[in-house]
Amino acid sequence: MRLSSLLTSLVYATALVAAHTSRCGSQLSTEETVLAEDHFQANKVSVARFTEGSDDKYNIDVHFHVINTGDSLAEGNLEDSHIEAQIAVLNEDYASTGFSFTLVNITRTLNADWFDNAVFRNSYGAEMKRALRTGGPETLNIFTVGFTTRHPLFTGYSSYASMMRTEPEIDGLVPDCLPTSVVRYNTLPGVGLPPYNMGRSATHTLGHWFGLYHTAQNACGSLGDFVDDTPLEASEALGCPIGRDTCPDDPGLDPIHNFMDSTDDDCMKEFTPGQAQRMREQVATYRGIVF
Repeated sequence: MRLSSLLTSLVYATALVAAHTSRCGSQLSTEETVLAEDHFQANKVSVARFTEGSDDKYNIDVHFHVINTGDSLAEGNLEDSHIEAQIAVLNEDYASTGFSFTLVNITRTLNADWFDNAVFRNSYGAEMKRALRTGGPETLNIFTVGFTTRHPLFTGYSSYASMMRTEPEIDGLVPDCLPTSVVRYNTLPGVGLPPYNMGRSATHTLGHWFGLYHTAQNACGSLGDFVDDTPLEASEALGCPIGRDTCPDDPGLDPIHNFMDSTDDDCMKEFTPGQAQRMREQVATYRGIVF
């Protein structure tokens, strides 16, 4: 018998804090990151720097796929109002970057295997996406699942923009390079319990879809997340640790309010101008989106 969505959320939040584990399943190896950045620098499409308040905007169509195990909310069957609220959060959080989102379609699929097991780079996730995703690399497909059996602490994951360039087999695993984002269903606004119930899990995972890394990428004394205006961070932050400074020899405090950290939803507030620029360059290079 499945736990109710509220109990599941409570157990999830408590376990995540205790384990101090990343909430995000989008993890690339160092070798993969180096190859991706080498390819990006060699093939980068240059675009004008986006200025907040500019009339230059790009709208992205969203196809939303609800994977469930039954008719109730506790079984993952989100209501349209939950999905509409999530799109509203995305539009608010990405307003400073020049991107907006329009909900085009909602599908609902009863499939316990996908709901429980569709994680980053496995056969369940690949099967789900190949069966349901719609459109080209410029179209966003969001899937909601439960992560019930595999990696139950994850709130979501996404393919990276650079994964569109080729689809190599990596260590024998099924490549997860279809342009999609997958989020835990009870992280949508108003569905679960704090600290991850304001829709910021989707905001975070979409950052990867746009080509952003975690702010703690590569740790101290390095190139970090390959964005000049995000301070370096030794490890992902949880909660909302004001004044945290895990790289004291590098400029700035840890970017705990950044959407690409792992802090609580009500702590996440911003993308930097440098992140907005990287998003534009990544999607111009790998998704054919230029504006």
